[in-house]
Amino acid sequence: MARGDDGTPWRVPGVLADLRTLHEYQRAAFLAEQVFRYTHEALLVADAQGCIVRVNDAFGRLTGYAPDEVLGRNPSLLASGRHDRAFFAAMWNALQTQGHWSGDIWNRRRDGALMANWMTISVMRDPRGEVQGYVGVFHDITQRKQTEAELQRSALTDALTGLGNRVLLRDRLQQATARTARHGACLAVVMLDLDGFKAINDTHGHAAGDRLLTALAQRLRALVREVDTVVRLGGDEFVLLLPDLIRPQDAEPLLQRILQAMAQPVDDAAGALQVSASVGVTHYPQEPPVDTDTLLHQADEAMYWAKRSGRNRHAAWTPALANDGGTSSAASAGANHQP
Repeated sequence: MARGDDGTPWRVPGVLADLRTLHEYQRAAFLAEQVFRYTHEALLVADAQGCIVRVNDAFGRLTGYAPDEVLGRNPSLLASGRHDRAFFAAMWNALQTQGHWSGDIWNRRRDGALMANWMTISVMRDPRGEVQGYVGVFHDITQRKQTEAELQRSALTDALTGLGNRVLLRDRLQQATARTARHGACLAVVMLDLDGFKAINDTHGHAAGDRLLTALAQRLRALVREVDTVVRLGGDEFVLLLPDLIRPQDAEPLLQRILQAMAQPVDDAAGALQVSASVGVTHYPQEPPVDTDTLLHQADEAMYWAKRSGRNRHAAWTPALANDGGTSSAASAGANHQP
């Protein structure tokens, strides 16, 4: 402290601080801490090396991990194993080029349960543009995903048998013809109609008929390969798509097994229920080229020829069958099956 000749202080050294600014900073830091701690979305902060340095309470509630179980570890401890390398490559490319990434991601909780999350990851940079770390914000959308999947299954699945429906048939048939054209293989389109099914309904009731349809649908599903498609069009009519055949005649053994399986009685509370099947088949590709509607029509024509020719048999579509309306036996290239 400096004084004058009479001892009066005239200069006092000191530091002038703007306490208002300091208080505002402290209040902002306090509010940020409260937001981080109490937000309902899970928050994860990682350093520039990708190691977790902080999580909030919602992170623990959602994932089941306590903070001391994840600090210093990589967020990959949540990995579900359901995403391939291309998925994560696209994520990191977005972070590097755009500074953020958002999307659906499947993670795994501490107890091993899978969960679907909507996640946003942002890059933290200093004034020079150097990466300082990453902030991940995510919440649970598992229920929404399950509902969407169920709605999609309902839209593509026959409610009674669990097989595909007409919508799925159209989609799979488009895919199968495109694949066949690319790879030079052969596709068989099979139409199947049960013989004597109306008598089952009339004699034993529609509940017994439904049980019979369900049992026969399971037999069809058990006969085909994983790449094949089995669809119930409605009533007692089914369609099978058999892709990746080398030759048209490669479908013949399966058609024989289908006839045998459909003719076997089904044990039911109403008694032994027995029907047979009339089966029509056509093949793709053809010359001249045909569309998917034409393929279904051809298989349907062949199936009706088999039914008119005595039932419990299959027939292959040929141009001759179409030309004479399927009225002569010479028009069919199909083979009969005798039980």
